[in-house]
Amino acid sequence: MLKSDIPITCGFFSQSQNFVIRGLEKPIGLETPFQSSLINFLERGYPTRPTHFLEVLIQKANDKFTWQALEQSDAIFFKPHKPNWDLTIKGFDEKDNFPAQTFFNKLIDEHIPEYSFIKNLIIPECKFGDILVDPISVGGKDDWQLDFFLPQANLAIEIDGPQHMVEPQRSRDRKRERVLLKYGIKTHRIDTQKISQNGEAIARYFFSLKTILDKNASLKKIKDHINSSSFKQSKIEYDLTAIARLQRLMIELINSNPTKDEHKIELKFDFKSSINWIDFAIDDLKNTYELLRFNFPESKDFPEFKIKHADKFSSSRDTTKIELSIFQHLDDTTFEDNIIRVYNSQINTSYLKSSSDPKTVNKITAQKLNFGVSGIKVQKELKTNLEKFNKTLFGIDGFRAGQFEIISST
Repeated sequence: MLKSDIPITCGFFSQSQNFVIRGLEKPIGLETPFQSSLINFLERGYPTRPTHFLEVLIQKANDKFTWQALEQSDAIFFKPHKPNWDLTIKGFDEKDNFPAQTFFNKLIDEHIPEYSFIKNLIIPECKFGDILVDPISVGGKDDWQLDFFLPQANLAIEIDGPQHMVEPQRSRDRKRERVLLKYGIKTHRIDTQKISQNGEAIARYFFSLKTILDKNASLKKIKDHINSSSFKQSKIEYDLTAIARLQRLMIELINSNPTKDEHKIELKFDFKSSINWIDFAIDDLKNTYELLRFNFPESKDFPEFKIKHADKFSSSRDTTKIELSIFQHLDDTTFEDNIIRVYNSQINTSYLKSSSDPKTVNKITAQKLNFGVSGIKVQKELKTNLEKFNKTLFGIDGFRAGQFEIISST
């Protein structure tokens, strides 16, 4: 068994479909064909739509709910918190000061307090290959790193020591800037001496930075979201995001302990719910599980999940503790406990080469699992099972003439 971060792409909204599971013991080796089919089903689109079964459950609790009204939702999954990147942020000067840390931890708050929240959005030591599609084709390298990257503003922030003022580093920096510009990303530089002096020069720098941030529509929306405390309100988008993440985690729990018949869970989450989302997540996943299991009759029945909402975790050793967030991302904070954490990924898009405005596509961190047709055992009742599956996923009764024959022959 191995504990490591598990990056996942799964959800109903592009701005919240990437997240990370930390603290789960995961068996080393490949998933079974049945487990692979479950994962592929949950990750059937990037993003995807809730099953018809789940939509009906929600509509019974909220008769105003329609997926069509949410499909293009621009809900913001953000709540300000104090990030810790002290292990990741690099760079120190001849006096053993850490100018990049000073810039991030102190000067942003001091000079542009109205934009302190960008510290939650900034990605430190961000690799080109993590945000750019094929940087090698334009003369870049996947492992080149930016000191700080603010994706919402398409902005790289570089902290330059004395070596950046002379050749050959000066030419290397300009080459990196040209590569970034091919993707619509601009670079903003500040030298370490101005940071250490923290005088008029750094004030002018932050005035220039603020001018850029003031013009950015995405940051304005986030600022309005914070000022109105929108994250304290109940929104069905929050419930749906939590459902997708909990279901994906439940599959990981089943895979990590396939012989376990019952999972007792204490669950903390950081949003105001509008529906009984935990039960809906269990019921929807159980329905999908049993329909898929028809094709894998040797697989175990769906285990019982007893999930209790907890504001504070108990000291019981008999329960699995889970902290599920739709607002917070993982950082350098270390944990010595046995709590499983589900937090946001900071990267949700990848940049395409563009000669004009920046163009992005959804960042996919997951990989489709291919188990082959040998994993499926076809039975006589296949048509009935597929009809139920069709109803569950799409809300459609039966097949049109010839459809089943085509499907069953592939």
